[in-house]
Amino acid sequence: MPMPRLSKLFLLAFLFVLSVSTVSAAGSIHNQSPWTLRYTTNPSPNTQCTSCCYFWNWRNSSPRGQMCSCTQRDLASKVSSPSGTDVDGFTFATRDYYTSGVWVRRGQWTKFSDIETIRCVSKGGVPRCCKTGDPDSYGCCWGVAPGPNGIVC
Repeated sequence: MPMPRLSKLFLLAFLFVLSVSTVSAAGSIHNQSPWTLRYTTNPSPNTQCTSCCYFWNWRNSSPRGQMCSCTQRDLASKVSSPSGTDVDGFTFATRDYYTSGVWVRRGQWTKFSDIETIRCVSKGGVPRCCKTGDPDSYGCCWGVAPGPNGIVC
């Protein structure tokens, strides 16, 4: 009799592990800056693209970055990416910006992982984008209430 009970417990444990392992995280972005930014959900290395994104930090493997095919979507000021959407990268098309302390030229894309959340704010008239929970917020002012022109630091 103990054998069937053990196999049922094993089966339940296996199904639990399987269900936990299939839950996928999703990257997200919160645009609290006064400017529209662009985001993508599907970058793929491909230089023969009709819609291209140049990632300056693609997998940190190349100092010259990576051209990728991608679908570009606008994210208006004071808006977050749609719930359940896995955002993989972002840029400001018309403004240079900081991200985690790095100065990035307008139109160059920043890649981030599926488990990260990015917040973009305005400080000194410049977009600043940081990962949630980054111990050095690089001017993103975590937990500070937004002002009329972005986060007030």
